[in-house]
Amino acid sequence: MKFKNLFSTPKKIATTVGVSFLALGVLGTVSFISVFAIAENNSIGKEAAVKNAYAAAGISSDDVDAVDAKFKFDDGKFVYDIEFYSDGKEYEYKIHSKNGSVVEFEHPKHHSLPKDSISIDDAKTIVLNHAGLTSEDVTFTKAKLDRDDSFFEYELEFNTSEKKYKYEISATDGTIINANIDSSFLSSSQINQENLISIETAKEKVLSHASVNDAVFTKSKLEREEGNYYYNLHFVSENTEYQYTVDASNGEILKSSSKNVNSSANITISVEDAKNVALSHAQLSSENARFIKSELDEEDGLYIYEIEFSFENKKYEYEINAHTSAIVKSKIKNNISSQTLLGIDKAKENVLTHADVSAEKVTFTKAELDEEDGLFIYEINFKSNDFNFEYKLDATSGKVIKSVKTSLNHDTDTKEAISVEDAKNIAFSDAEISSSHHPHSFKEEFEDGKKFFEIEFSSDKGIFKYEIDSQSGEIIEKEFVPTKKPSPNEKLIGIEAAKEKALEKFSINKENATFTKAKLEKDNGNVEYDIEFIYNGKKYDVSLNAANGEIHEFEIN
Repeated sequence: MKFKNLFSTPKKIATTVGVSFLALGVLGTVSFISVFAIAENNSIGKEAAVKNAYAAAGISSDDVDAVDAKFKFDDGKFVYDIEFYSDGKEYEYKIHSKNGSVVEFEHPKHHSLPKDSISIDDAKTIVLNHAGLTSEDVTFTKAKLDRDDSFFEYELEFNTSEKKYKYEISATDGTIINANIDSSFLSSSQINQENLISIETAKEKVLSHASVNDAVFTKSKLEREEGNYYYNLHFVSENTEYQYTVDASNGEILKSSSKNVNSSANITISVEDAKNVALSHAQLSSENARFIKSELDEEDGLYIYEIEFSFENKKYEYEINAHTSAIVKSKIKNNISSQTLLGIDKAKENVLTHADVSAEKVTFTKAELDEEDGLFIYEINFKSNDFNFEYKLDATSGKVIKSVKTSLNHDTDTKEAISVEDAKNIAFSDAEISSSHHPHSFKEEFEDGKKFFEIEFSSDKGIFKYEIDSQSGEIIEKEFVPTKKPSPNEKLIGIEAAKEKALEKFSINKENATFTKAKLEKDNGNVEYDIEFIYNGKKYDVSLNAANGEIHEFEIN
């Protein structure tokens, strides 16, 4: 049997990849990686996939400012994941590796630049001059116009054979807002060529400066800013956390700070140790994983390493206790076989049928597969006849989970529909409260072709939630949560008694616990104590009735 036949249909792809995962446990990661190599060799190729994406978007290759394309296994099939930029806009496409069809796409939002702004070509020239490079020396992977409130900027990224550059440029006058070179592109030989000191030498200098012999490094990174290299070093020793910035060219300490950490912190493992714990649990090696995030986080004296990495079609997320090296949380996100999915084209048909709209009168602005709480869904947005439609539907059954229809022309609302103020007054009248109250939240929703208003507000009586039909003004559903007021004669147990009851719940002595929070609060009108403390590397959060000390909720992290 020829290798290419293994990838001729989605079913064979899923079977082949599934068998490869089994082989992975027996033969190691090389077997699985070879499957991807075979699949890529039998695909249409990156160049053809990129051309298909351009054609689908209706954009000439001459008008593309930057492109990045990756071969991936996604949702039970091999695809080319392509991002390209034209006129400052970002386009995202997934192209089927065998037949070249569009699997998913997302088009950009339109931004209108102020008059006299610089062009994307002007911005590229500015960053290349700043980096001392020419267009022949680099490959642009990002050239995007972005807007933050009324401020416009270009985000540009490009690579040489050794380094990755990231720039942010004001679109108004070309000012360089931020410039960065990714240190991960610097090899040991390149560090030597730049005449930089090694990471070990930098560590020795900061330990000597801090008069520390034994330390756990939680961050050690070489970075570059405005043409200068420096080491960013964080470490913990005994009950003190140190942060240093060191000039990588001469070892001069540019910045240093230290702070006391909780006496119970006792950080015993480094960030590299935490990575290895996560990799060991995932049964992967550092050569196979691509790390996305690895940092130390602290909350109320408890230190946790947040580790994220990916391997082929999986993403791994870990939280590692920095005190004990225990895995606090682990999560693996898997893609599911395309055989179980509805398909993006069928999903589009479903939403158009639900919206009673003809395909000829539709402009799709978003169509992609996403995952929410373990459920795969299609998010599909489109415009038709002065209306904008937003849909979420179950990716396996095609059932519409949520639909929102908003008018692009506010004058097109039907005369029969009640106004927003009418809906509010209906809710206020039913609740028998003054219309002077202001809702906490208000929105229009569509469900099963029916439009209604969702209104939420509160008064001294409690919290009110209403759903009101937008055509008839009928109250579809309402919910009322009364406010429970403590009796004037009701005595509270006191903060110290609350702390004792929280410790007693877990048989912990007061001397061994570190309290980080002890507060009297009101929750929906109920008076309670919120007690937080740390014991033996764990964080305890306890809620007690302030009148009788009864524990009604607790959480241990």
